[in-house]
This record gives sequence, C-alpha cells and structure tokens, in this order.
Amino acid sequence: MKRAPRPPSICDAPGCTVEVRRGILMCRPHWFRTPRLLREAISAAWAEKRIRDWSAACLDARRWHRDNPPAAIAARITGEAL
Repeated sequence: MKRAPRPPSICDAPGCTVEVRRGILMCRPHWFRTPRLLREAISAAWAEKRIRDWSAACLDARRWHRDNPPAAIAARITGEAL
C-alpha cells in the first residue's frame, strides 16, 4: 500500500510562500540572507540535537526576517528613508 504524499513545507521566513523540501527551514534566498552567526547557531543546535536551542534560534531567524525586510536593508545601505 502506497503512502499518501506529505504536503510540501513552506519557507519559515515571514510572508514567504516558497515550497522547500521537508526538513529544510527556509528557501535559499532567505537562508543566505539570515546572518551567518544565526545560521551557524541553527545548524549546530540541530546537529547536536539540542531541540530547544534549535527552536529558539529558528524563532530568532524568523524575527530577524520580520524586522529586516529587503527594502529596510537597502534603505540602511543607501541612507534613504522608508
């Protein structure tokens, strides 16, 4: 008997609707826009099976993306007001 296919996962970045493979936290653009230290914290916690730390780091990444949309980052770089 065949299993029903699992529903696709969606990128965890706020507002993103890109489908990602199961077990992947974010789409590639959002993952690489996440600060390196935060990415490293997420990866290390997952590898060491520290689920509470992993969950907290994932929440921090979501908050970072919520507070730093691309337009806000570009405005900071160019000195423009939003």
